[in-house]
Amino acid sequence: MVLHQSRCRGNSKIAHLRGYQVNVANYRVIELDLSYNEFSEKAGELFGQVLVNNESLEILNLSWNHLRLKGATALSNSLKVNGTLKILNLSWNGFGNDGAFALGEALKVNITLAELDISNNHISNDGAIKLSKGLEMNGSLRILKLTPVGTTIFTGFSGNRGATDIDDGPNGQIEYIIQYNPSDPTSNRTFDIPLTLSGAIVLRERLNYEEKSRYFLIVQANDRAQNLVERRTSTTTLTVDVLDGDDLGPMFLPCILVFNTRDCRPLTYQASLPELTDPARVNPINVTPPIQAIDQDRNIQPASDRPGILYSILVGTPEDYSQYFSMNGTTAKLRLLKPINRDFHQKFDLVIKAEQDNGHPLPAFANLHIEVLDENNQKPFFTKSTYDGFISESSPVGTTISDNQNLTSPLQIVALDNDVEETKDPLLHLFLNDYNTFFTVTQTGIARYLTLLQPVDREFQQLYTFLITASDGVQESFPVTVNIFVLDANDNSPTFSNISYNVKIYTDMRPGESVIKRYSHTMKECLMSGYSQWCCDSRTDVDAEINLSS
Repeated sequence: MVLHQSRCRGNSKIAHLRGYQVNVANYRVIELDLSYNEFSEKAGELFGQVLVNNESLEILNLSWNHLRLKGATALSNSLKVNGTLKILNLSWNGFGNDGAFALGEALKVNITLAELDISNNHISNDGAIKLSKGLEMNGSLRILKLTPVGTTIFTGFSGNRGATDIDDGPNGQIEYIIQYNPSDPTSNRTFDIPLTLSGAIVLRERLNYEEKSRYFLIVQANDRAQNLVERRTSTTTLTVDVLDGDDLGPMFLPCILVFNTRDCRPLTYQASLPELTDPARVNPINVTPPIQAIDQDRNIQPASDRPGILYSILVGTPEDYSQYFSMNGTTAKLRLLKPINRDFHQKFDLVIKAEQDNGHPLPAFANLHIEVLDENNQKPFFTKSTYDGFISESSPVGTTISDNQNLTSPLQIVALDNDVEETKDPLLHLFLNDYNTFFTVTQTGIARYLTLLQPVDREFQQLYTFLITASDGVQESFPVTVNIFVLDANDNSPTFSNISYNVKIYTDMRPGESVIKRYSHTMKECLMSGYSQWCCDSRTDVDAEINLSS
């Protein structure tokens, strides 16, 4: 469990402290951050009591809490018996040389602490000497952060090693300043020469190797002639190289940075495997993208001091995940331990951890989602045994077949697979046994649709009947029948069987008698002229008849 309670606000700080005591005691808290809470000396005393008996806490940050000497002494005494704490940050607590001495005494017997930050605590050379006596007997501490802002990083201009001036008196005295460097605009802000006559260069801002690894300082030396106008100057460039340290932990790849930060967005790895699968068939499990973490400290020297990375599964759901999965600590390869029955487990969600192997863990975390796929032991099936569709003979290529004669909605052909959840695309392949040059079926989605590949003509063929089968790559469904009805459209002109007709009319014929009867193939309207009238019904193909009207 990781608990971050930095910069908390509230009146009863001691009550908060006792609450944290209870949390650490009752839960397996691994990391606790209580920085910037300004608790006072009482915090050191209370957490000294916690560390005496705690068996889980590995990382504790109590920086900026006004622990002073009494708090630092109480924590130091607890470190003599604590066997779990690896990283302790006590920076900016003002406990001075006596606090450093108490910590030195603790380091003589503590065997687990790997990193101790006591920067910015008013520790002079005397305090550092007292601390060093404890370090001589300690075999576990690898990182001791004592270098605060204000540390002198260069004294090369002192004495006769700096600029020289052969003039006598003030004209020969040298003072130093750092000028603004337009090619390196942060250099004179990061470093300073507070004692201008000494030329000692002091750190003003914290350094970060990952952001900037080299500074170019333009150092100006000038004499101290009483008339400022007469002062003579000279400049030199001092190159300051920042060495990488073990201050950053691993990060999982790929890392997509949050805007305007150095933090990676939350990352979720994905994996899937069929249910009831023999582990020997899938190990190691394919994870997308492959699980990998790298140390953010890219250039620790010597290379032999660069830490390795250890991988592990921290927590997960369901709770029995450890019965099914394990992770190689050095390669991050995921392995299946035994077959999974999908009736009991459909998915696993795990939290994986990457940490350094040098006792300075600085862990990173990522998510791993594992989907358990249904065994392919059932055939696909259609929701209907027969599908009827309709299309107009005047429809262009690409038209979707409709499910009604009014052509208002598309015909949906639904094929499912019980091996796949109903809400997901079963990814089936549908194919026609005939007329596949006239029609095609879409190949994705739960509902599929038929579309026209070439024009159809009702006068040539009024009905297309074929079978559709669905396949999941292993098994095929029973075929279903599809009937496509072609609807008539007004796409033909009337025609006579002959170009011209001759008829004789007798004088004794009465109105209403037939003059001539002829067959007209596709006449669709009545034609009227003068003394004669004929009618044709192209749907029933009746004879055309001309009658005498007067």
